[in-house]
Amino acid sequence: MKKYMIVAAVVGLFATVACNKFDIAPKDEINDREMAYKNDVIRNQILTGIYSLLYNDGTWGNMIPIRLEAATDVQITRMSTSGSPENNSHTSQSDLIEENWRVLYQGINAANEFLYYSDLYVPEGESKTQGMGEARFLRAYFYFTLVRLYGDVPFRTEPMLDVANTDIARTSAVEIYDFIVKELEKAQHELGDPLDVSYGRVSKTAAQTALADVYLNLAGELMKNRLPADSTSELMHQRAAYWCEQVLANPAHDITATEYSTIFLNQVRSVTNIAEQIWELQPRYMIEEGYRCDSRLGKYNGMGNAVDKVYNARAAIYAGIPLRNLYGKISADDLENDDRYDWNCPWTRIGNGSRLGSPVYVEIDNQHRNIYRLFPGKWRTIFANTVAESSDINYSGARLSIYRIADVHLMYAEALNGGDNDQAGAIEQLNKVRTRAHASAIPTSPMPSKEEVFEMIVDERARELCYEGKRRFDLIRWGLYEEKVLETAPLYDNPINTAWVTSQMTAGFTNFNAARHEILPIPQSEISRNALIPQSEQNEGWGGNRKWK
Repeated sequence: MKKYMIVAAVVGLFATVACNKFDIAPKDEINDREMAYKNDVIRNQILTGIYSLLYNDGTWGNMIPIRLEAATDVQITRMSTSGSPENNSHTSQSDLIEENWRVLYQGINAANEFLYYSDLYVPEGESKTQGMGEARFLRAYFYFTLVRLYGDVPFRTEPMLDVANTDIARTSAVEIYDFIVKELEKAQHELGDPLDVSYGRVSKTAAQTALADVYLNLAGELMKNRLPADSTSELMHQRAAYWCEQVLANPAHDITATEYSTIFLNQVRSVTNIAEQIWELQPRYMIEEGYRCDSRLGKYNGMGNAVDKVYNARAAIYAGIPLRNLYGKISADDLENDDRYDWNCPWTRIGNGSRLGSPVYVEIDNQHRNIYRLFPGKWRTIFANTVAESSDINYSGARLSIYRIADVHLMYAEALNGGDNDQAGAIEQLNKVRTRAHASAIPTSPMPSKEEVFEMIVDERARELCYEGKRRFDLIRWGLYEEKVLETAPLYDNPINTAWVTSQMTAGFTNFNAARHEILPIPQSEISRNALIPQSEQNEGWGGNRKWK
């Protein structure tokens, strides 16, 4: 059976937007579902098709780690696309908003079908359990992404078998979060150990990490006034700490095993790294398997400049000045010793004379090291396995961490500080991350206050996880998005530097509106087609009355 026929059946027929009235695929492309789901090879292809939606331009192939991050303090954009989230000019009709919504619901609906037919047709056994655990996890993670981006959203857990009844109202994010937690808890029992699961597929520790992430978001600003009175912030942090402890107890993962720069060289070279990676997207694998893959890492947010037939990147993103300044905040020595500083905010670009795997680094500005032109250096695609991946301006093949072990240590620090008021334990976790990067240790005498440790966590997550699709989510759940925008904007408002800083680069700051830019609008196409989401049900700030916090 052709792979495209399986994808047509799953990702074409049932993987639609939340409430779209869809066209039915030709019968000869649907095939017999019982036969398909009882065949291990075909069932695996169907499941891979669900994973493939993570690589889309509207999800983790571009929008989440690149476009949405450009409107934060860790990076700034040179892109001037009107109506795009990187400069906060998006609307409910913007293409990337429409694409993001559509693809996330494609994933949910495809997972709904996979779980339904696997339960119906697949014989009991380890293969069935693992496959259903993966689909259950992916569905929960798609919903987790939706509620963080849009608030209350349409909620469906069954395949859409009735083509005449697809309209569905928005469900409270509180109810969806409850579902997400239960599904992830179930999935972590179904999923295998990371050493026993095919690399790139989700494992037990991926589900446990996601649970920690979910509980930290439940403790955040968008949810704190919506949860029951007994679901306190302290309790949510304690539960997050519990799940972090489960991950950190697994010997498969070890933060001391990999140098910081090697993490991303491995990702550019498609090298397996279970010690660091808890869940990692693999663009090259998806391409080889025949699936669509939009991988812009190291291209849109890469190092300039072009080297004919060897290296190319759009280099549309600059490292943010606040990010650059963070590396010397704890100790001036970190500007020399912290590996992450030169790797993430290099003063260099890729110069002429470079060869694949052998870059010639040239200073961006030999005279006065221009802080406005620091290219992100995290995914240096000059080290790719092939000239094609190095020289393609749009596609890199670089892998992206959805979760890695350093993230868990940082989550654990946040959970300890917010749950049990354990500043010493939190600093111990921060120092594990800093030690790996050869940064100075955070002193504990005198012991910093809870508020001071929280500020350290805010900073350390930026230093460690910049460009990985974390910052916007973090700032919003902490209630710091507006504050960081207001702190960042003046750093670019210096007439002396107008040659380097244009109005399009600072548009994300000038367009920012706290009443709307902490949440995305429900796409207009969804409102137009779905009778149960009228315009009045649009999010507040976007022309509707639906409260989102």
